[in-house]
Amino acid sequence: MQILRLGKSVRKVSLVKPDSSNVIVLHRGKKDKKKKGSRELEPMERAVRRFTDANTAGVKSYSARHRKSNRKKRDGWARDLPLNLMRASRTGWKKL
Repeated sequence: MQILRLGKSVRKVSLVKPDSSNVIVLHRGKKDKKKKGSRELEPMERAVRRFTDANTAGVKSYSARHRKSNRKKRDGWARDLPLNLMRASRTGWKKL
């Protein structure tokens, strides 16, 4: 018997013979996955995800600036703290 090569949209292929009442299933596709989130909470989930992504961008930006300031001069992270925080928060707000 040959292997069937069908697209993903094909759900089921059955072989029906005229002389018998049996139906032979040749191919059964994958079932669609059920959505696990409720429709009412979608906007809130999207907002929370945006906030966390923006927060991550801000923290990464601050971390890079902190290391750069520390390499430049002694206790550079402490001297440049206000400026680094301001610039990192600006990066986060842009991402938001």
